[in-house]
Amino acid sequence: MKMKKFIKNLTPPLLWYKMQRLRSYMHFLKYKDLVTKNSELKKIHQGKRCFILGSAPSIKKVDIKPLKNEIVFTLNNFYVHEDFNEIVDSDMEKYHIVAPIHPPQT
Repeated sequence: MKMKKFIKNLTPPLLWYKMQRLRSYMHFLKYKDLVTKNSELKKIHQGKRCFILGSAPSIKKVDIKPLKNEIVFTLNNFYVHEDFNEIVDSDMEKYHIVAPIHPPQT
């Protein structure tokens, strides 16, 4: 990790940014076919209301039971919320998205 920091300090910021973008794109290419399937979901709930629930520690204090019959998108470690199973157990669509950006915040 020290080598990465050393190289970053020697590299002009714009070049470093471009290198990171290229690295991210190369990583994306491995999963392109899998991610492309997500395009089927585009606009399927257009015009409808939905709720996006993150996984920050403060969400533990929120009563989410009223969202049981709503379209809900949950993120990352939201599944550890004590009412997760209750809101997922309904006929309304629910989506869970995992974006491994940071360590769990449970």
